[in-house]
Amino acid sequence: DGTGKLSGNYLDVGVNSVVMGNHFYNDERTGSGLFVYLNSGSMALGNFFDNIVRHHYDLYTRGSEFRNNVMTYDSGYAYNTGSVLPIDSGKIDNNTFIGPGAGGGTAAAACIYVPNSYEVNHIANNYFEGFALCINVSTTSTHPYLINQLVGNRYHNCNNFVEGGAPSDSIILNEENEELSSTGLVDISSADYRPNNLLINQGYDPFAMVNAITNTLRPTIGALENRIAAPRVRDLY
Repeated sequence: DGTGKLSGNYLDVGVNSVVMGNHFYNDERTGSGLFVYLNSGSMALGNFFDNIVRHHYDLYTRGSEFRNNVMTYDSGYAYNTGSVLPIDSGKIDNNTFIGPGAGGGTAAAACIYVPNSYEVNHIANNYFEGFALCINVSTTSTHPYLINQLVGNRYHNCNNFVEGGAPSDSIILNEENEELSSTGLVDISSADYRPNNLLINQGYDPFAMVNAITNTLRPTIGALENRIAAPRVRDLY
């Protein structure tokens, strides 16, 4: 509960730490500070960041893994640089980012920001809805390889997926990122953020590229029902 926490990081973890299964709510930040600062070799798994309101950076994943988390943003959130920063070898997989325009509102703000010189990041199988820009890659980059893999992501009601002016060699593998004509979630208005059939078994799977391996089950896109949840019968057979 962030009530009364106006500045400073809510959670600042040391190296090789695990942040799992938490609910972060009542964002009252007015000064500097993040929801979570992940240090090298750490993991944030299965957390719920509820109604982010501060118009600034919200989470750093320095050399860490950010997976199976849900982040929702207030309808007035308008920070155009980016909320989540994968800093040097950050891995952002299978998350659900519900922006200020989700559920049929006006798309606004940017979700992920990859600045110049923060290299070798991995962004895969995430779901974005209601953002003006899903991924803001520095347009003044002098460094190649800012993103090694940008794959398997889906987005709906977003103006742009990746900043159009990003240098071509800033992103190495850019595959299977697709816009959806309708929401990929069960019912945003009722806070049911489970994936629907547009996301289930639709994610990027590198093994599917190998001809010798057949009938590969593709991962589900987004935060829920993927690894941290018990598999369902239809996912196994």
